[in-house]
Amino acid sequence: MTYATVLVCGDRHRRDDAAALCAADLLGQVIPDDVVVRRVGQLGADDLVAASSAGRCVVIDAVRGIAPGTVVSMPLVDLETRGPASASSHALPLPTVIALADALGADMESGTFVGIGGEEFDLGEGLSPRVEQALDAFVAAITRTLFSTGGVPCA
Repeated sequence: MTYATVLVCGDRHRRDDAAALCAADLLGQVIPDDVVVRRVGQLGADDLVAASSAGRCVVIDAVRGIAPGTVVSMPLVDLETRGPASASSHALPLPTVIALADALGADMESGTFVGIGGEEFDLGEGLSPRVEQALDAFVAAITRTLFSTGGVPCA
C-alpha cells in the first residue's frame, strides 16, 4: 500500500528548476518504501488524480517570486488563488491543473505543495549557490510534510 506520492516537477537542464529533482534524489535516502516518488517534469491533472487515489499527495517544485533558497509549504488549493509561481514549464498553469484534477475527482483540499525559491532558470546545469545551500532545508520540509501528524491524506 502507498502511504504517499511525491510528484516532482522540474527540468535538470534549466539550472534552479532542477532543485526538486535534486531533492528527490536525496529523499530516496530518508523515506520508507511506502512513499512513491514520481518525477513528472510537467505536472498534469492525471498525475494529481492518480496520486490522490493512492494516499497522501505532495507536489514539489522550484518557484519564482520568493527569495532564492526560501522554502514554502501550502495546501495545493491555495496555489489557485495565491502563492508563488512555479518556475517549471507546465502544459497548463498550476491553478488550471489543480482545478481540472479537482473536477476529475481528486481531493485537492488535502494535497500539499512544497517549493523552493530559485534564482537562475536559464539553460544550463547546476544549482545557484543559494539554492544549493538550501537543498537540505528543502528536503527537511518535504519530509516534515510527508510525516506530519494531523494531516489528511489526499484520498
